[in-house]
Amino acid sequence: MMNIERILGLILFIMLIPSIGQSQCDSIAQLCATHIPSDYISDGQSYRAFLIDEETAEFRTTFFEGTDYRIAAYSGFEPENIIFRLLDTKRNVLYSNEEYDMISFWNFATEHTGEYIVEAQLNTEKTDSGCAVILIGFSR
Repeated sequence: MMNIERILGLILFIMLIPSIGQSQCDSIAQLCATHIPSDYISDGQSYRAFLIDEETAEFRTTFFEGTDYRIAAYSGFEPENIIFRLLDTKRNVLYSNEEYDMISFWNFATEHTGEYIVEAQLNTEKTDSGCAVILIGFSR
């Protein structure tokens, strides 16, 4: 009987792990959202990935010529925990926060309408695992 209780307890614990991780991501997303000011409108997406060590998450999105954008990125509760980059479809790096003191947001406008790639990676000097959240807003 004791073994059945242990097995049921273990199964319940394993089932709860995803919701614990999800709630952590929700908290990080709320913190990230503070970097999308009221003069920007969210694109309606919350780009999220749980990363370990040097894994890289890749998100594809379309940016439109003549529109001002802001990308905000967070992992954990410190802005320096995440490295994010904007690339074109030929994988040329257009922006990396590594070159700007690991700032957690970037304002920009594209010269051409097209598909772009946003990459997120953990700053392994600060953390070795965590939820990476990217939010994108466009100017009103």
